[in-house]
Amino acid sequence: MKNKTIPLILFALIVAGAAAAILGFGDAKNNGKVIISNAVAAPIDASEEALILTLSLNNEGPPQTIVGISSPDASDAAIHGTEGSGKLVLPANGQADFSPESAHILLSGIEGELTEGRLLTIKVDLEPAGSVTTKARIEAKAKTPHGSHQTNMPKMEHSGHANQSTSTGQSQNSDHSAHSNHTVDSNHSGHASQGERSGHSADSSKMEMIHVVTGSEAKPDLQINAFSKPDQTGWQISADVSNFEFDRELADGDHVTGTGHGHIYLNGLKLGRLYNPTLEIGELPKGTHTLRITLNTNDHRIYVVDGKPVSKTVELDVE
Repeated sequence: MKNKTIPLILFALIVAGAAAAILGFGDAKNNGKVIISNAVAAPIDASEEALILTLSLNNEGPPQTIVGISSPDASDAAIHGTEGSGKLVLPANGQADFSPESAHILLSGIEGELTEGRLLTIKVDLEPAGSVTTKARIEAKAKTPHGSHQTNMPKMEHSGHANQSTSTGQSQNSDHSAHSNHTVDSNHSGHASQGERSGHSADSSKMEMIHVVTGSEAKPDLQINAFSKPDQTGWQISADVSNFEFDRELADGDHVTGTGHGHIYLNGLKLGRLYNPTLEIGELPKGTHTLRITLNTNDHRIYVVDGKPVSKTVELDVE
């Protein structure tokens, strides 16, 4: 009886260890678990061989830093659209998306036919969780930032972006003071979000991702305040708006003047949508992180007032 029990226990331990490696489970030091879903790779336009890779990450543990992305099916996996320090991080117990409108991944040098339905192996390296592997399905049509399909997405200019080769990771560390409070009142073009998910600076007007406020239409405005929690476990963010109303019920519907939601980004990585003027972000890794919020219409276009997107940023300093 004893001889039969020991092999069974060993087998169970081996299976558990394999599952931990695939899903990114932490070890005894509680390095955490990150789950990847919705991985899709699609051509940017009909003439390009490179694919834009989008995916969602769900962090079920402490803050994480993305240190590398690779694929054995591609000769290069480059991250585009980062902001601030360029270090892409996941808040503790938070979610984030690589999406066309924000930080995203460009796969090039892919061997074989780029046929619809083909699966590509993708590996995301995180600290401290370790490596997580998933499969990305090739789609023949690229998705617009708000989800609908279109055959030929306008060509994105990747040469001008902060471009990081994931073979060397994204280790940009600098010393900063302890958490501090900030009020931001300067305009920046951009995007932002938390809760639900939904970019990138392809030609916004071609992608019809802006709404220019004209005539007698009220001009939305935005200010951001950010405070570290007293117990240093995250951040409290407030989006103070004028001539604008957050309305979850109208999301994904037609444009209604002065209503909509926010999109939230952290160092260029999309965190989700904002349907209330306040939100909380989990603990972040050490360093300076750029949080950006934009005001968007119900159909996800960015409000533009006097030629500038209604978008603000704030720096979050973590000692």
